[in-house]
Amino acid sequence: MDIGIRDSKEIIEKAMAKKPEQVVLTISMLTSGNRPELPKTLRSLDHLRKTVSCELYITDTGCDAEHRAMIEKEADRVFDFTWCDDFAAARNVGLEAAHGEWFLYIDDDEWFESTKNIEAFFTTGEYKKHERAAYRQRNYEDLEGIRYNDSVIGRMTAMLPGIHFHGRIHEFLDAAYTDQNNVPLLDDFVHHFGYAQGLRGIGQNRQQRNIPMIKAMIEEEPMEDRWYYQLLIELIILDEFDEAAVWSQKALDTIPYQKMFNKFYYSFVIAVLNGYLRKVQRHDENTGNNLMKAFSFLMTVMARTETFDEPGVGFYEGKLCVFGSYFAMEADDYDNTRGFILRYYRSALKTGIDIPDLKRAITAKNYKKAKRILREDSTQEALKEMIVYFGSRLITDAYNPHVIDAIEATEEWALGGQKTELAIPLKDD
Repeated sequence: MDIGIRDSKEIIEKAMAKKPEQVVLTISMLTSGNRPELPKTLRSLDHLRKTVSCELYITDTGCDAEHRAMIEKEADRVFDFTWCDDFAAARNVGLEAAHGEWFLYIDDDEWFESTKNIEAFFTTGEYKKHERAAYRQRNYEDLEGIRYNDSVIGRMTAMLPGIHFHGRIHEFLDAAYTDQNNVPLLDDFVHHFGYAQGLRGIGQNRQQRNIPMIKAMIEEEPMEDRWYYQLLIELIILDEFDEAAVWSQKALDTIPYQKMFNKFYYSFVIAVLNGYLRKVQRHDENTGNNLMKAFSFLMTVMARTETFDEPGVGFYEGKLCVFGSYFAMEADDYDNTRGFILRYYRSALKTGIDIPDLKRAITAKNYKKAKRILREDSTQEALKEMIVYFGSRLITDAYNPHVIDAIEATEEWALGGQKTELAIPLKDD
């Protein structure tokens, strides 16, 4: 691997002149100069750089002269990197040179709407209480910016001994973190149009780029559950459901579920079920077979959920129940639809959130009251803190209003199609 460092003497001298002795935050970025969003990315960092003691490192993976001049003007330090299809190797260049107490990395095709909460995290000293933090990435599904989903991304970390990036693609920060349940979600987000552009033929189709790299990583690390999960996400985006099913089975055959990282196990399963559900809703010629496969897969997973008791497991179990109610409804199975609905509410007791009124309502089997409490802003804020998923995609919150609407629709169907009352009535106050 040919990694060279080329510093402009003028840039370095300027950087050292304005740099305080103590750097709180190193901001790192890769760029090849082919992203039109790069100026927006840089401008979105301006206020953060003025407010917090920062250094900006940019690794050049193939810029032309014009973009090279741009980043040399903006960055405190510029590194050269000869591209070798390895994002972790490229990111480690900036990470290994960082002087900050904390490290934040950003891509050159995304930009912050605001950084005020990140700034407050550092200026108030809150960062000293944590080893890492997360914010949101808004992934747009169209070029107009109308349809999108929000992911929680863990791209802020304290500079712990031995920390490094791992993975050719979908790289992640690997470190000996001790605060697994102490990762604050900061209420800032970046705009990201990359996937929408690729699928619309503008720029690179990232799935076509990513999939071969992920398969290569699976060959190298067949017991790494993270790579299977990322491959499923890519395949489902491309509607390659049959191949997703093959790889999901390969993952389950290769890695005993007890050895999967719990959150990856559930997110992996949810990704598979999401693919099945999309096929079922499109009513293709294999709907019946897909439905039965999904139901069998779902029931196996539901049985396994009882083996995990860490805080937050109810979030994932609740999401599985939402899929279960949909699949049962498609199969005209009233009993299973109602069963999944009731388990959905009971799973809230396993989330680890401390909302006494919610727990009392569910314990008393007063599910209409529980549904109202789940919609309240204070509940949603508590759930946001619980479901921070460091370093990977956030699967939609199992208790947010959109999902509660889905449960409500299946409730209405199950009750409307059944003459007898539920064994556990969905009573009101």
